Amino acid sequence: MIMKRQCNIITILLCIAISGVLIVEIILNLTPPISRDALIHHLAIPKLWLIHGGLYEIPWADFSYYPMNVDLLYLIPLYFNNNIIPKFIHFAFGLGTGLLLPAFQQQPI
Repeated sequence: MIMKRQCNIITILLCIAISGVLIVEIILNLTPPISRDALIHHLAIPKLWLIHGGLYEIPWADFSYYPMNVDLLYLIPLYFNNNIIPKFIHFAFGLGTGLLLPAFQQQPI
């Protein structure tokens, strides 16, 4: 009985901790992007593609020759002049990856 109560308390504390981290992440995602990678690569290149009407050569950015599918997803909110939603898209991929990790645990042979 005591062991079951301790497990319930631990489960509740873990849920509260995870919820707290998620709330902090959501608040941080509502801030404008300031990281170099986001401003130069993930948002600037798709914005240039939008301005020019499609993929085109950007000689100063070698990474623009290898567009990532995530960058193509960022085109949709950038079309509507929103640079906050790409942070939530990135957050969703990170959250999805974290939730999938237990599914890929090594099984004993």
